[in-house]
Parts: sequence; C-alpha cells; structure tokens
Amino acid sequence: MQEITQEMAEGRKQRRRGWVKNAIIVFLAVMLALTFFSNTILNYSLAEVATSRTSSGSITTKIRGTGVVQAGEIYSVEVGETRRIKSVVTAVGDTVGAGDTLFLLEDQESEELALAQDALAARKMDYQKALLDMSPSNYAVENNTVSELKEDYQKTVNERAVLGASVMSVTAAAEAVRLAQNNADELSAQKTVLEGRLASLADGAEDGGEATALAGQLADVSQKLIEAESALRAAQNTLERETSIQSADNAVTAAERALTQYQLSLAATKASDQAALTKAQLDLNAMADEIAALEKQVAVLAASAVGGEITARSGGVVSTINVTAGSNTTPGTPLATIEMTDIGYTAQISLTTQQAKDFKPGDKAEVTTGSWWGPEVQAVIQSVRDDPESPGTGKIVTFALEGEVTSGETLNFTLSQKTANYDVIVPNSAIHTDNNGTFVLLITEKNSPLGTRYAATRVDVTVLASDDTNSGVSGGLTAWDNVITTASKTVQPGDYVRLAEGA
Repeated sequence: MQEITQEMAEGRKQRRRGWVKNAIIVFLAVMLALTFFSNTILNYSLAEVATSRTSSGSITTKIRGTGVVQAGEIYSVEVGETRRIKSVVTAVGDTVGAGDTLFLLEDQESEELALAQDALAARKMDYQKALLDMSPSNYAVENNTVSELKEDYQKTVNERAVLGASVMSVTAAAEAVRLAQNNADELSAQKTVLEGRLASLADGAEDGGEATALAGQLADVSQKLIEAESALRAAQNTLERETSIQSADNAVTAAERALTQYQLSLAATKASDQAALTKAQLDLNAMADEIAALEKQVAVLAASAVGGEITARSGGVVSTINVTAGSNTTPGTPLATIEMTDIGYTAQISLTTQQAKDFKPGDKAEVTTGSWWGPEVQAVIQSVRDDPESPGTGKIVTFALEGEVTSGETLNFTLSQKTANYDVIVPNSAIHTDNNGTFVLLITEKNSPLGTRYAATRVDVTVLASDDTNSGVSGGLTAWDNVITTASKTVQPGDYVRLAEGA
C-alpha cells in the first residue's frame, strides 16, 4: 500500500513538471512570434500616408471670384404727377423700343396741377406785400441828431480856445501848490516862534543885541512869508486854470467821441438797412423767379392733364412693373424698370488690393457658369476701382460681358497673373496652416533594430504663389524632398507613419 502511494505521488510530480515545461514552451513561442511580427503590427496601427516629391519650376497664379450679371444700365420709369392708370400696355420680359407706350393714363386733372395753381396765387400775393414793405428810410431824425452833436462839439472847442495854451499838467500844478503851501506854513511857524521870543525879551526888560537880532530875523521871515503867500496864490491860480483847461479838454474829447460814435452807429444802421433792402430786393427777384417757374409748371401740368401716356425713353427689356390698371401713380416712385440691354451686361467681383495690383482695363478673364453645357461667355475688365466698403485694402473689378447671359445669373471668373519660376514647388494638398503659421510635413527616415521607420517632421514655409494644384514656397525645403499629401488619419509633427503602397 505504501508503494502504491509513493508511485501515485511520483506520477503527480512528473505531470506537474510536464505542465510547466509546456507553459514555458508556449510562452517562448508567443514571445518569438511577437518579436518577429511586432514591426508589422506596429505599422498597421500607424497612419497610412501618400507622399510627393517637391520640385522646381513655374507657376501661374490664379485669382478667382464670383459675380452676378447686371444690365449695363437700368432705368426707372416715373411720372412727376399723381394720375390714375387707365391700362398697362406692356408686361415683364417684353422687349420695348424707345418711344413705345408702356401705360395709358385717365383723362383727369392731377393733384399736382391744383396744388401748383394754389401755390402760384399765394406767391403772387407775397410778392405784392413785399413790394409795399420796401419803403426806404430818409433818416431825417438821425441827421438832425448829427447836426446837434456837431454844434455841441464846436461849442466845446470854442470854449477851450478861450482858455489858451496849457502851462503844465494839473498834477504838476497841484504839486506846486503843495510845495508853496508847505513853504508858507513853515515861514509862518518861524514867524510865530520869533514873535514869541521877542515878547519874552520885552517882558523881562532885557535889552541888548539879542532883541535886535531877533527883530531883524523876524523882519526877514515876515518878508519871506509875504512872498511865499504870494507864490501860493499864484500856484493856486495856476492850478485852477489848469483844472479848467483839463475840464475843457475832457469836454472836447467827450463831445468828439459822442459825435463819432453816433456817426458810426448811424453808418452801421444805414449799412444794415441797405443790406436788408438788398436782401429784400433779392427776395423779390427770387419770388419773381418762383412765380415764373410756377407759371411754367402750371402750363406743363395743364397741358399734360388731357389724355396722356407714358412711354419708354430707351429700348430694353421690361424687368419689373409696379402698378396695375386703376391704381394711382406717385411722384418719385418707379412704375416700372427697364434693362437697357443694348449697351450690354456687366458683373463685379471683389479682390484685395494686392490681388488686383497686376490687372488693368482690357485684361481678359475665363468665365464658367453653373452648367457645363452653357453658352460661351467672354469677360474683359472694364474698370478697377477702390472698394468703398474696404478703402485702402479692397478693389472692385468690373467686367464687360459678351455672350448669352441674363440679369441675376451667377458667373465664376478666373484671372491669371504673370508666370514666375520657383526653386521649390509642392502640391497644394501638402500645405497646412495653424496658429503658428503655414507648414508642410516632411518624411524623414529613422533606422531601428526592427527596420526603417518613417516620421512626419514639420517644416515652416511661406507660400509665394499658387495655381490650381501647386504652390511655390520658401522655407526649409529643397527640391526632391518627400512631403505628405494625404493621410488615412490626422498626422501630427513627430508622429510615425507608414507609406502607402507604391509610395
């Protein structure tokens, strides 16, 4: 029994060793397969890209735009009075010639005629009133005032002449009086002092040489005081005379100023009255012109009020009709519009100033319509002018059209600029733009233990010119570089990629 148990244990050990050996073999086989096929698996997870070689050569830049066909000129049919439409003779789409009848009018007087007659009568009344108000002034009162002011002025001049010439200014005369008064006051004080001293000597019964000397001094001061008082009176008389002269001069100046100011005021009044009179005359002339115009307007409206029809002033195609029989016309409101097809059709496109710089009147453009089987249309630049909505940065290019076109039709225009040679040309599909600028993705090769790998490398470029398929660029590219044109999914700079079959 013990031997059987040992044999069973030995069998379990051998089976366990076999399972471990098999697991190791499977693991090694899987790792070997992954090692051999990892490159293939990795490649299938990468974006598949198509590439193209850069080249050098020439490019003709194409400028494109879309424009709507318009008749060379469209004019509105209008009538200058309120009339009732009797019948509409034409229809939209009809071709009419110059002078063809478009509308017939009812035989009735227009509202404009009645209003014009009333306005004429009122203006004639205004003219008569204005004539009565144009009586010019004779300025009798004003002229009398001028005469009185002249007499006052002459009177002051005569009174001033009596006083004679001035010796000094009033200020100098007043200063002379002050000095003379001071001198007289000082001498008077000296005299009082001397008289007091003499009286003291007399009361003391003293005699001698001092009394005699004081008496002599008193006599001298008294004489000087008399002379000083005389000089003071003379100075006061001079001050009074100079004051009178100054007052007379002031009176002359005031009278002269009053006369001059009134004369200037009167001259200004006369000038103002003359201007008013001139304006009134001009107003009368304007009224006369208005009356003549109203009379002419009344005559014209009266003549057109009987019967009446509205005709086409130029030939063309009727594009719109805005009234019906029985409705009223409104001055300034179009009754119909007519396209003057005789002078052709035009279309416009908007370009930048840079795009339009090489184009001029006379240059031709290729034209395509919305259908492949449409008629051939020729387009020649008629004008290149500033775009009022983009001053300084935009241009409006107008084409003169030849061929079968209709108003409102949309046409596509292609303008070819000059051809130039470029060192590096890439397909347009290879060019990308983001916030950092314009770039292409260059294919670069990297060697690894598992073989050659391909990576997308960003190269910044500047687009110099483009046509329908290619662009000339400058930057970090050279001729015969390999760039990505399409990819099976988004490719970022630095990503590994796999080349499409045959790339």
